[in-house]
Amino acid sequence: MEFSGVVAVLPAWRQTLPAARALAALRPAFEAGLRAVIVDNGSGAAAVADLRSALRTQAIDDRVTVIELAENAGFCGGVNVAVARALESLPVYIWVINSDTSATVGDLRELLAVAAGTGAGIVSAPEGGPGFAGQGRWPRPFYLRPREFMLRAPPGARWCEIGRCACWCSLFDTALVRRLIERDGHFLDESLFLDWDEWDVSLRAVSLGYRVVAALACEASHDSAAAFGPSPLAPTRQYYRARNALIVSRRHMPAWHFWVALPLHFARDASFLLRLRLSGRRPAARAYLEGAFDAFRGRRGRWRKHPA
Repeated sequence: MEFSGVVAVLPAWRQTLPAARALAALRPAFEAGLRAVIVDNGSGAAAVADLRSALRTQAIDDRVTVIELAENAGFCGGVNVAVARALESLPVYIWVINSDTSATVGDLRELLAVAAGTGAGIVSAPEGGPGFAGQGRWPRPFYLRPREFMLRAPPGARWCEIGRCACWCSLFDTALVRRLIERDGHFLDESLFLDWDEWDVSLRAVSLGYRVVAALACEASHDSAAAFGPSPLAPTRQYYRARNALIVSRRHMPAWHFWVALPLHFARDASFLLRLRLSGRRPAARAYLEGAFDAFRGRRGRWRKHPA
């Protein structure tokens, strides 16, 4: 069957029904062999019951494994649990998507075609909007506006090499996944909890000799309002964004490069924080500052103010 070698993995936290809807849009792929694992990050018994009911309503419950966690393990922790279960069925590829990702069977087919044609370890959906491919090559540790550093898609190309995958829609070769786990003890780094895990796993893949590419015809989309818009979760995302940018950059950059770039990072932060304050998002600005300080304090894992 066309998709029998693929297992989709989705972590869900307070978004169990959107996760079910995301999978329902892929029903033809399930009929063609796709399987999926959803990990609920401590949303509670009622939310999981609603999720199972929605999957039964969509008639895909026999192809989807639901794992319920007692507490929120973060995006990275949820994905790791799902990946561990997915590997038991010996898939060829693991497709990591978010519960708020809009993807079609055609998107999955395009990711697989590019993976087969390039032999890349990670094939990602493009980011940055029409005409863009995604984040550029490393090192690109500190930025003010992500779009400024987006690679433009080569005209007429089906794929191009990028520096960072989009974990909201990326296809991973299981050979790479197993090598990462064997070498590092994990697939995604759970100490990051949320954000910058995409840079980290992409750079670790490259260090093993694998390529990271964007499938430019893939049209999957992702709702990023919680990270950059006026969402109640914006302070949480800004905390992890600030903290993990420093953690991952220090981990993968030469020491001299990190310390030379750091003053520029803080200069740009000052402008970014000013814009947050002027736009009335002071909680997000305070969270961003706390994240930066916690990076130097050596704090990892879940933020102490992370919503319950």
